Amino acid sequence: WNIITGLRYTYLRSDIMHDQYVGKQKIHYLGIPLKASYTFWDCRFINAYVSAGALFEMPLAAQIDGRQIDAPYQWSAGAGIGMQFEITRKLSIYVDPDLYYYFDTGSDIRPIRTDKPFSFTIPVGIRFTWHCIPRRRSANSWACFSSAFTPSISAYSNTTLLPVFSR
Repeated sequence: WNIITGLRYTYLRSDIMHDQYVGKQKIHYLGIPLKASYTFWDCRFINAYVSAGALFEMPLAAQIDGRQIDAPYQWSAGAGIGMQFEITRKLSIYVDPDLYYYFDTGSDIRPIRTDKPFSFTIPVGIRFTWHCIPRRRSANSWACFSSAFTPSISAYSNTTLLPVFSR
């Protein structure tokens, strides 16, 4: 079993429409994922695992047509399955496809995730293992600490129907 956490940056851009009004909505989020993973297959250089957890995202900046807006906080829950390919003892490449469900924020500001709450991503990245210690139960069992770099792209349709906002 492993616990996975870190930081995740997300940029959402949508074309918004309401009656004759057409504009652009941009929201920058910083997220903190918290997931648990379980390795169900471990070979010499390859292992496979399943994961599940939650993601909390807070808005860094948001605007509609250059006008600042107050974007909502965003919660989501997700699950995935992944594989890791060990290049050296400290360097691995991994693929970690996952499916997230984004909960409705209840806000008048409607990110694309309000209309399309499911998101499927296929993160591919490089994992650096920087510290391992043996566990007490087995000489072949290790507890390791890792860092990862994971560029990822999520696919969404980018047109959202929104009410016009006024302050």
